[in-house]
Amino acid sequence: SQDRRKMVGRGMSGLLLISTLNARNPVPNAASIYSHSPKVVVLIKQTPLNEFVEEGLELSFQRLESWCESSLERLYGFDYELDFSPEYPSFSPKIHVIDFESKTQTERAILSLVEEITDQEGEAPEIRCECNAGRKEDSAMMVDMSRILDVSCWYTDVDSGISVRIGDADGGEVQNQLSPFSRFWLSGFPCIAGYEIPKVKELDILRVVLNCFAESIIIGKNANNPELSMKRIEESLREVGIEIILDSETGRIRFRRVEDGVESDFWISESVFNSGGGELVEELAALSLAESLGPESRIISGLRWTNETPFKRRQNMHNALQDHRSTWATKARMSL
Repeated sequence: SQDRRKMVGRGMSGLLLISTLNARNPVPNAASIYSHSPKVVVLIKQTPLNEFVEEGLELSFQRLESWCESSLERLYGFDYELDFSPEYPSFSPKIHVIDFESKTQTERAILSLVEEITDQEGEAPEIRCECNAGRKEDSAMMVDMSRILDVSCWYTDVDSGISVRIGDADGGEVQNQLSPFSRFWLSGFPCIAGYEIPKVKELDILRVVLNCFAESIIIGKNANNPELSMKRIEESLREVGIEIILDSETGRIRFRRVEDGVESDFWISESVFNSGGGELVEELAALSLAESLGPESRIISGLRWTNETPFKRRQNMHNALQDHRSTWATKARMSL
């Protein structure tokens, strides 16, 4: 066993990452894979305490494996590309699952895999242990495993994507952040729709428009009256030299500065005045972020996600159509 340990980290045949399989949500595992970019991933599967944990481990592995294979959309039943699909690893790592029985058994399984890789590649891989997944005792076990194997131990922060080598105060840091969309998809929330606000150049017009909306909508006593709200906004904008451009075909409202005829490169939906669901606040909040954040920021307004299975999506659609008594709704229910 001592001779087999000497092979660990000796060569340059790629990186082997060891981590505990996280139950139900594979985001910690995915974050470490995205940050380290390993060629081989070893997932240690702890013995489940009950059927619920067993189901969670299987679900987590299923999503993680599909993500590594760039096929999460197909896992959720989508056969076409979506605008807000997850980001995938630059290449698909090979995944090996070891059912944990004891530290000795796990060590032997890992060393056996290292020996197999060494025989195939002609040199041993670098090995890193990752302790950001599983329970606290699982993290402690990964630290012990790194000492047993005489390899480095790392912790990857899920939010920032920063991986830090434990015990190395002088360096040992890498960063590659998992995107918010990847985290949604991996957590079981497929993102299906949304509007990405392009970079706003006419910031002067945007600031004036936002101020007028704040005065007319938030302070106005008749905020629940769409027609009156629209009239108050038009009057407020007219006083500062801005006129509204209504595009009836797209249902969008743009703005023009009367003084020089410059038009806004942003818009607001006309329908937000006829809705009580908070869409106007959402759009104004997104535009406020576009005004205050830097040009590198990515702002999505109205992001929508759905259920993870086609059956649940059909069921929800059928239930929603129950409230409609028209002919088209009846036919739509039958088609489901």
